[in-house]
Amino acid sequence: KALKLAEREFGPNDQGTANILIYVAGVYQGLHRYDTAESLYKRSLAIREKVLGPEHLGVAHTLNNLAKLYHAQSRYTEAESFYKRSLAMLETLRPGHPMVTQVLEKYAVLLRDTGRDVEAAKMEARAKANRAKHAEENPAK
Repeated sequence: KALKLAEREFGPNDQGTANILIYVAGVYQGLHRYDTAESLYKRSLAIREKVLGPEHLGVAHTLNNLAKLYHAQSRYTEAESFYKRSLAMLETLRPGHPMVTQVLEKYAVLLRDTGRDVEAAKMEARAKANRAKHAEENPAK
């Protein structure tokens, strides 16, 4: 219902619709309706790439959502590809941002799930360093 309202209000290829697609996809993912979630995430990604450009934080966020979806399905090769794309974009656009840490941590879990413990430890170390950098740059008031 929300998606139909967004499409009517914003249009089918608007950033507002892309945002709703992300939320609806998350609901379907939570219900383990992965095919539907994947379709919605991909639609949101296409809109965001077209409207925002291929190197935008919103695109990186959607890539991360797809990575987590594929990871949940044990589609490790696809998940890794999307984690890498999201991470590269985030580290360029927002180095030190907490979302970088989140992607690093999720990626590390994938590496452990695939028996790549040495790589996972390196990823976890990067996440820890990123978290410390963010805390240093944004001290609690």
